[in-house]
Amino acid sequence: MKTFEDFEKTILDLYDEIQATVERLEEEKGASRAEIMCVLGNMLADAARDSGVSKENFLRTMEVTWMQDSDEPPSLH
Repeated sequence: MKTFEDFEKTILDLYDEIQATVERLEEEKGASRAEIMCVLGNMLADAARDSGVSKENFLRTMEVTWMQDSDEPPSLH
């Protein structure tokens, strides 16, 4: 069974790998942020669907995540 520390390390490693890949795509392939966002968004939506997350919960989660750096409080419908 994984510990929280194992989980945390796995997530941080994944984030670092994704960030490095995004930077490489921008530099080597000239990929725009919009293209990268489209691909990552689709991958995230697929993962959510495969995990059984409802559309409403997925969108609510994305809204809360989006609003974390905003001065406005999140609007949970």
